[in-house]
Amino acid sequence: MKESPQLKHYVERLGLPRACLPTIADIYNQMDARIWVVENSYAMNKKDSHVIKSTANYERIDKKDGVSRWSELLQCIDFHTKMAARCWIPTKYWLVNEPDGNLPKRFGLCWGHPDEVSGELEQALQIINNVKLDAKVNPLGHQLSRIEKYLSKESSRLKEKGEFVGVVVCTQGVPTDDRGNKGHEVVKDFVKSLASLSASPVKIIFRLCTDNDQVVDFYNTLDANEKCACDVLDDFWGEVS
Repeated sequence: MKESPQLKHYVERLGLPRACLPTIADIYNQMDARIWVVENSYAMNKKDSHVIKSTANYERIDKKDGVSRWSELLQCIDFHTKMAARCWIPTKYWLVNEPDGNLPKRFGLCWGHPDEVSGELEQALQIINNVKLDAKVNPLGHQLSRIEKYLSKESSRLKEKGEFVGVVVCTQGVPTDDRGNKGHEVVKDFVKSLASLSASPVKIIFRLCTDNDQVVDFYNTLDANEKCACDVLDDFWGEVS
């Protein structure tokens, strides 16, 4: 079992109850890595989301409304990226759409030497904060299929060690194909890709960046599908309500 004084210290700094630490440590030890699938589409510009405003020691937490979906997601990614760097959680980011300029579509941290983490953290945050949101498509199914292919060579090793890869899919809407088409066939292909990936040693979480009832209902239906092993998370306020 991996020992992580950094993880213990980080949990204590967050002010979480000490009783949470064994559960957090168990998940930490079972999780080989994380992959964040990040929807970087034009729709993420819509200003109907929320971010957290808090004091430095989290004694007071407030909500700021009317921010973009992307701003909400950036706050989430910023938190988890810094946590990954501090606690050594190998993490990769996969942008759903090809970014403009010289930005990479895939990047990560905690895959090399610990001395490189500081630079990797700075680079990861710089990339994600400079992504332009101009794509009109959201081909999530295609990305899930590529992740399954990527993980196929690791499946045996992960199963032997009793470990898994956490796949966090951050999205605001129902999936499209590569051309932006929606509809029954696109959803059918998406569900097929999700079910296929679910058979791998993974834990899939959909992190929704919208309060749209139709979108929330769509993903909650997937959560109830026995063939699609996944969990659906709303923003912080939706989860505590």
